[in-house]
Amino acid sequence: MTDEIIDTLVAGAQRFPSAMSAIALFWIHGAATRVAPEATAFGPRRAQWDISAIAQWIERPDTDRHVGWARELWGAVEPLTAGRAYINHIAGDDRPERIRSSYGTNYERLVALKNTYDPQNLFRLNANVKPTVVCDEEVGA
Repeated sequence: MTDEIIDTLVAGAQRFPSAMSAIALFWIHGAATRVAPEATAFGPRRAQWDISAIAQWIERPDTDRHVGWARELWGAVEPLTAGRAYINHIAGDDRPERIRSSYGTNYERLVALKNTYDPQNLFRLNANVKPTVVCDEEVGA
């Protein structure tokens, strides 16, 4: 956690769009780091910080302002990070290279599993690992 990241997060917190919004920091360590990265699909098995910008609101007309705040804050923070993310925090519109980076060295193994068990990409409503097998009936390419 660098001073620059901390300063950026503090500046973002000073502009919270609602009292329900938050910035959460989680120190990932201990048991999660004692498992070999290749033992599971979860690749980031090292001590590290997880940062979450959480925008929450009630009124539909406020949506653009709140989403804009979270995207602006993350846009300032992301270049200061290693470019990886906890997979459960990846948004549906995140870049494919960020997904690849977040799985780390496990990505190619996951592609091979996807080619074998889900070549039509049925299970895609997540941080999608796309199969490389070409299917005539591919779903949600």
